[in-house]
Amino acid sequence: MKHLTITTFGAYIGLESKRLIIKDKEKIVGEYPISRLKSLQIASSGVAISSNVLYELSLRGVSVFFLDFRSIPVLALSGTQQHAVVELRKQQFKFSESESVGELCQKFILAKIKNQRAVLLYFGKSLKEEYKQNKIQNAVASLDSSLKELKNANWLSSFNWRERLMGVEGGSAHIYWEAIRESQLLPAQFTGRKGRGAGDVVNQALNLGYSILMSYIWNAVIKSGLEPYLGFFHVVRPGRPALILDIMEEYRAWVVDRSVIKLRPLLEKEDFLGPGLKKRVIEEIHETFSKKYYFFGKNLKLETMLQRQVYRLCGHIYGKKKYKPISFKW
Repeated sequence: MKHLTITTFGAYIGLESKRLIIKDKEKIVGEYPISRLKSLQIASSGVAISSNVLYELSLRGVSVFFLDFRSIPVLALSGTQQHAVVELRKQQFKFSESESVGELCQKFILAKIKNQRAVLLYFGKSLKEEYKQNKIQNAVASLDSSLKELKNANWLSSFNWRERLMGVEGGSAHIYWEAIRESQLLPAQFTGRKGRGAGDVVNQALNLGYSILMSYIWNAVIKSGLEPYLGFFHVVRPGRPALILDIMEEYRAWVVDRSVIKLRPLLEKEDFLGPGLKKRVIEEIHETFSKKYYFFGKNLKLETMLQRQVYRLCGHIYGKKKYKPISFKW
């Protein structure tokens, strides 16, 4: 099964004999059986898409995502046959107001920091300079302290547990990105993490990667029947997919950050995220989701693991299972 991302300006997406046809100036540049598609992401302007394509995709439960010029998903299309389970969403609303929500948020952030730690160790083992190794080891030690603080469950009973959790998460993120910068895992133009409106190629690549990751998670959430806009850790605001952002925390470092760091030789040659580099970032994310990992006694593709994790989250919300985040092994 395939997740397809279109980055060609002015491309045309049509349908021919149950195959998706991609044309660039009347020239066919790609053909994909619709039966093998899981999602379609349009990451360029000027793309035209046939209504027949949208109809066939909706019948097969294939979601379509449109990304804006900042590589942020601004539109998600899915058919009326999506698996929206009313009782599940009722339970989701109840759970969001329960005393158990803090424990789940704690798990999300624990997983995020553990996987940030795994990324540092993954690249740290190949560093030759002693001072760079020391930067990594010092950061890992600081992240270990953050993990120890988080595992103390007493603070979950306090009235400001969310603010305290956000404080630990923010402090850990600062340690993590500083270690990446100081150990030069990314090119010199990377001076720190920037979100929307980033002007440097590294942050542009990271932002694009997070957008592709968001599409994967959104697709999994739609299939599960959960409400994507009702989260537990991120503040609920109009138009903000809080649940998607919650689930993303578990995968950001390993799926996106690691993929972008691997592209360092290409990034240091560019000043902006051009079409070729954009394509490489997207390919790295797709390849990561296609890779198999050990998961509950089986070797499964990460994409399959993600879907099972979302279903496990449904079980946690119902009180039938305990959610256990993925900790990637470096």
